[in-house]
Amino acid sequence: MTTWTQDNNGISTTSDSSCQNLQVGGTLKVTGSATLPNIIGATSFASSILVNGGIITSTQATISFSDKNLTTTGWSAVGTASRHGASTLTVHGSQGIAITSGAAAEGGQIKICGTTGADVSGDNFSDSYFYIDMLGTSGRFISKAKNLTENVMIEFKPDVSDTSNATYIDTVVTCAGSSGKVRVRGDSNSHNDKLVVGHPASSSGDQVILFENNTKTSYIAMDSSNPADPLMIGRGGSVNSGKVIEINDVGIGFHGTNPTAQSAAYTAASQSYRNADGIATLDDAKDCLQTLIADLKLTGLLG
Repeated sequence: MTTWTQDNNGISTTSDSSCQNLQVGGTLKVTGSATLPNIIGATSFASSILVNGGIITSTQATISFSDKNLTTTGWSAVGTASRHGASTLTVHGSQGIAITSGAAAEGGQIKICGTTGADVSGDNFSDSYFYIDMLGTSGRFISKAKNLTENVMIEFKPDVSDTSNATYIDTVVTCAGSSGKVRVRGDSNSHNDKLVVGHPASSSGDQVILFENNTKTSYIAMDSSNPADPLMIGRGGSVNSGKVIEINDVGIGFHGTNPTAQSAAYTAASQSYRNADGIATLDDAKDCLQTLIADLKLTGLLG
């Protein structure tokens, strides 16, 4: 027999049998909250939602939370067994995905990990990973592969010396290992490999490649402030400082001299007299001069 009791806590049932069921032929409406503490077996709602322990499944359509938040402090798994299948996570609309961190001075992190299997050298894929994160004001691409330590491969680092506004962003590319390289290549052996410095739609601003360590700085640059847009090679941290070579459409200049065109129409008989200290006669001087002219023509400095 089942006994129904109503008190200040609501309606409760007791039964002398092992089964206590409540069947409602119409609509069951709960205006307060409903607690179902022991959903262990499969339970259906409205013939399309199936609740089985911690798993909620829609048997007819997608599950929508409308404009409400879905929050978890645990893991959220999305995907299929194959990386080449259909898209596994789709975000559609004017908003993107915001990933944040509860720790101070840190942003969120997207981590891509190896799982099972090994490469040709036998290293386990699970020992390698790659992630994108934010630390302070810097955005970073970080990788860990094989026996290498974790490395920040690319970092976008704003200059925040001006506390009111970052004035520029350094993009730092780091090579891992003692012989790491930054490689630019085409997508096949027959395609050209190109590294472009500068914006083709703009002629303002210099295009500079700096080579620097803790003692010296050298550069290769194009001086866009000069109407001739010369290419320069020099020692120093800025264009035109310590200029060693300058090239423009006219020609080439050395050690700060203006570029000039190649001197043309020099002729010299083939000689091999290079011992200037041994010149004793006019013929020796002539042979030495002819040898010098021939050598300069070979280098292209004389025409």
